[in-house]
Amino acid sequence: MDSLLFLFSLIGLVVIIAWAVTNDKVPDGGKTTGLLAMHHPDDKAEKPNRRRR
Repeated sequence: MDSLLFLFSLIGLVVIIAWAVTNDKVPDGGKTTGLLAMHHPDDKAEKPNRRRR
C-alpha cells in the first residue's frame, strides 16, 4: 500500500514539473495550457445547456 501511495506522489510530482517546464515562458497573466491550466477571466466560454427531463 505504501508503494502505491509513493507511486501516486511521484506521478503527481512529474505532472507538476512537466507543467511548470512547458508553461515557464508564459508571461504573467498569460494563458496556460494543459491539465493544470488556470482559468482566464477573458474567456467567454458558454455553459453547456442542461438536459431537461
